[in-house]
This record gives sequence, structure tokens and C-alpha cells, in this order.
Amino acid sequence: MTKRATEDIDAILQDASFTEGNLTAMIKEIFALDVGDGVLLHYRRIKPIRDEDKYGGFRVDVEGRLENIRNNFYIDIATGGKIIPRKLEYSYKSLVGGNDISVMPVAWRLQ
Repeated sequence: MTKRATEDIDAILQDASFTEGNLTAMIKEIFALDVGDGVLLHYRRIKPIRDEDKYGGFRVDVEGRLENIRNNFYIDIATGGKIIPRKLEYSYKSLVGGNDISVMPVAWRLQ
């Protein structure tokens, strides 16, 4: 199998520092926003990840709901890593609501 489905969302916050407490507060505030698409996101828990890495980070356990569908997933958040080769902006159409969503997917070199 040359490709696999992803089970999490990876994010790098640049020029930012955070603690478990302020990151939890930010996530809960974002999840409380109603964008009118019927999707509900629920914070479940947070834990440190990549302790051996100089940048470290946190894994946020999330439950997503859309009507009677429930799906659990993770958001892995780190800071300070260099983005290689460069930042790229990408737009795609949401499957829920049909809105255009702009994201900055990145790639990085494994060391």
C-alpha cells in the first residue's frame, strides 16, 4: 500500500509559545464557534507529545459530530519546526457547507 488515510491533523504554530493550559483554552474557544455547517467539535483531552524533540508539542483528542455521526480524531500541535521547502497556501471546497477553505499545508524533513 503506497498511501494511507490520515488519522490526525498536524499543525505547526510559528512564532508562538503555549502551555497546556492556554492551548486548551484556545482550542475550546475555537470549538465554541458556530460557523453554521452543523458540525460540532468537542474537546476531550490534551497530552504532551514528542518530549524527546526540541520543539515538542501536544496532542488534542477531539470528537466531531454531524447529526448522528460521531468521529474521534487527534490534532497534533507543535511549535518552532522549520517548514520545508516553504509555506504554501491551498484552497479546497468543504464537503460540509460547500465553503472555500484556505489552508497552509506543509512538508518537513524527518531528521
